[in-house]
Amino acid sequence: MQPHSHTVSLRRLALGIGLVWSAAAWAPVFASTPSGCPYDRPCINETYRTTSGGGVVSWSATESFSVYNVRWSRAGRDPTQVEVAGGRSGSFHLKNAHARTTYRFAIQGCSKRPLQSSRCSDWEDVEFKTR
Repeated sequence: MQPHSHTVSLRRLALGIGLVWSAAAWAPVFASTPSGCPYDRPCINETYRTTSGGGVVSWSATESFSVYNVRWSRAGRDPTQVEVAGGRSGSFHLKNAHARTTYRFAIQGCSKRPLQSSRCSDWEDVEFKTR
Protein backbone atom coordinates (compact mmCIF):
# COMPACT_ATOMS: atom_id res chain seq x y z
CA MET A 1 0.00 0.00 0.00
CA GLN A 2 1.36 3.42 -0.93
CA PRO A 3 1.71 6.01 1.90
CA HIS A 4 -0.77 8.34 0.17
CA SER A 5 -3.54 5.72 -0.08
CA HIS A 6 -3.03 4.86 3.61
CA THR A 7 -3.56 8.55 4.52
CA VAL A 8 -6.72 8.74 2.41
CA SER A 9 -8.10 5.56 4.04
CA LEU A 10 -7.50 6.96 7.51
CA ARG A 11 -9.30 10.17 6.63
CA ARG A 12 -12.27 8.28 5.21
CA LEU A 13 -12.44 6.20 8.38
CA ALA A 14 -12.33 9.33 10.54
CA LEU A 15 -15.15 10.96 8.58
CA GLY A 16 -17.17 7.75 8.81
CA ILE A 17 -17.15 7.91 12.62
CA GLY A 18 -18.06 11.57 12.80
CA LEU A 19 -14.62 13.12 13.08
CA VAL A 20 -12.91 15.66 10.90
CA TRP A 21 -9.14 15.46 10.77
CA SER A 22 -7.04 18.57 10.82
CA ALA A 23 -4.57 18.24 7.96
CA ALA A 24 -1.90 20.21 9.81
CA ALA A 25 -1.99 18.61 13.25
CA TRP A 26 -3.93 15.38 12.64
CA ALA A 27 -6.01 16.18 15.74
CA PRO A 28 -9.63 14.93 15.75
CA VAL A 29 -12.39 17.54 16.00
CA PHE A 30 -16.11 16.75 16.24
CA ALA A 31 -17.97 17.44 13.03
CA SER A 32 -20.69 20.06 12.93
CA THR A 33 -23.84 20.77 10.94
CA PRO A 34 -23.94 23.44 8.21
CA SER A 35 -25.33 25.84 10.84
CA GLY A 36 -22.23 25.28 12.98
CA CYS A 37 -23.87 23.10 15.65
CA PRO A 38 -22.26 19.81 16.75
CA TYR A 39 -23.89 16.65 15.32
CA ASP A 40 -23.99 14.96 18.73
CA ARG A 41 -26.55 17.22 20.43
CA PRO A 42 -29.58 19.42 19.76
CA CYS A 43 -28.95 22.66 17.88
CA ILE A 44 -30.69 25.75 19.29
CA ASN A 45 -32.22 27.58 16.33
CA GLU A 46 -34.07 30.49 17.87
CA THR A 47 -34.99 32.29 21.09
CA TYR A 48 -37.56 35.08 21.27
CA ARG A 49 -39.99 36.85 23.56
CA THR A 50 -43.68 36.37 22.82
CA THR A 51 -46.23 39.17 22.68
CA SER A 52 -47.82 37.69 25.82
CA GLY A 53 -44.55 38.18 27.77
CA GLY A 54 -43.14 34.65 27.60
CA GLY A 55 -39.91 33.32 26.20
CA VAL A 56 -39.51 30.58 23.59
CA VAL A 57 -36.50 28.46 22.66
CA SER A 58 -36.61 26.11 19.65
CA TRP A 59 -34.12 23.50 18.46
CA SER A 60 -33.47 20.77 15.91
CA ALA A 61 -31.34 17.61 15.96
CA THR A 62 -29.64 15.29 13.49
CA GLU A 63 -31.26 12.26 15.16
CA SER A 64 -34.73 11.57 16.50
CA PHE A 65 -34.54 11.60 20.31
CA SER A 66 -37.20 9.98 22.53
CA VAL A 67 -37.40 13.06 24.77
CA TYR A 68 -35.62 16.34 25.41
CA ASN A 69 -34.57 17.69 28.79
CA VAL A 70 -34.88 21.46 29.02
CA ARG A 71 -33.22 23.44 31.81
CA TRP A 72 -33.85 27.11 32.31
CA SER A 73 -32.60 29.52 34.91
CA ARG A 74 -32.21 33.19 35.73
CA ALA A 75 -30.24 35.08 38.37
CA GLY A 76 -31.59 34.50 41.87
CA ARG A 77 -33.43 31.30 40.97
CA ASP A 78 -32.34 27.66 40.99
CA PRO A 79 -32.42 25.94 37.57
CA THR A 80 -35.68 24.22 36.61
CA GLN A 81 -35.65 21.10 34.44
CA VAL A 82 -38.58 19.74 32.44
CA GLU A 83 -38.95 16.91 29.94
CA VAL A 84 -40.61 17.61 26.58
CA ALA A 85 -41.63 15.42 23.65
CA GLY A 86 -38.94 14.01 21.40
CA GLY A 87 -38.40 13.85 17.65
CA ARG A 88 -35.99 15.72 15.39
CA SER A 89 -37.02 19.13 16.73
CA GLY A 90 -38.82 20.80 19.58
CA SER A 91 -39.55 23.97 21.48
CA PHE A 92 -40.18 25.15 25.01
CA HIS A 93 -42.32 28.10 26.08
CA LEU A 94 -41.45 29.84 29.33
CA LYS A 95 -44.52 31.78 30.44
CA ASN A 96 -44.26 35.17 32.16
CA ALA A 97 -40.61 35.95 31.46
CA HIS A 98 -39.41 38.96 33.45
CA ALA A 99 -38.50 42.11 31.51
CA ARG A 100 -34.80 43.10 31.32
CA THR A 101 -33.72 39.67 32.58
CA THR A 102 -31.13 37.22 31.30
CA TYR A 103 -32.28 33.60 31.07
CA ARG A 104 -30.16 30.56 30.31
CA PHE A 105 -31.71 27.67 28.41
CA ALA A 106 -29.98 24.28 28.02
CA ILE A 107 -31.29 21.44 25.84
CA GLN A 108 -30.31 17.76 26.00
CA GLY A 109 -31.66 14.98 23.76
CA CYS A 110 -32.21 11.52 25.26
CA SER A 111 -32.94 8.14 23.70
CA LYS A 112 -34.82 5.88 26.08
CA ARG A 113 -33.87 2.20 26.00
CA PRO A 114 -35.97 -0.60 27.54
CA LEU A 115 -34.41 -2.08 30.69
CA GLN A 116 -31.38 0.22 30.36
CA SER A 117 -30.47 3.77 31.28
CA SER A 118 -31.33 6.45 28.76
CA ARG A 119 -28.55 7.57 26.43
CA CYS A 120 -28.38 11.37 26.50
CA SER A 121 -26.45 13.91 24.47
CA ASP A 122 -24.32 16.68 25.85
CA TRP A 123 -26.15 19.89 26.75
CA GLU A 124 -26.44 22.74 24.26
CA ASP A 125 -27.09 26.11 25.90
CA VAL A 126 -27.88 29.70 25.07
CA GLU A 127 -28.47 32.95 26.96
CA PHE A 128 -31.63 34.91 26.23
CA LYS A 129 -32.07 38.54 27.33
CA THR A 130 -35.54 40.03 27.52
CA ARG A 131 -36.22 43.74 26.90
